[in-house]
Amino acid sequence: GVPQPQPHQTSDKEEEAVVVDQFCRVLDNHRKACEATCKYQEADVALARLNELRLMEEDRQRQALRSKHIAERVTVEEAHRE
Repeated sequence: GVPQPQPHQTSDKEEEAVVVDQFCRVLDNHRKACEATCKYQEADVALARLNELRLMEEDRQRQALRSKHIAERVTVEEAHRE
């Protein structure tokens, strides 16, 4: 079957990004192995999951950047008020 990510209890964004990246590599290796053994349907499932994870990670990074920009803007606005 398709590998599943291991649950982890952390709020560290960088560690989460590393875990997602590692899982994407494992999933891609699994997809390649499936293709090499002619398990094309399973390879397609792995590819679909990989694409889904990549999109989710892009959204997470975009949201994190947006939050960082908002926090910086608030800090600058507060500094100008003083």
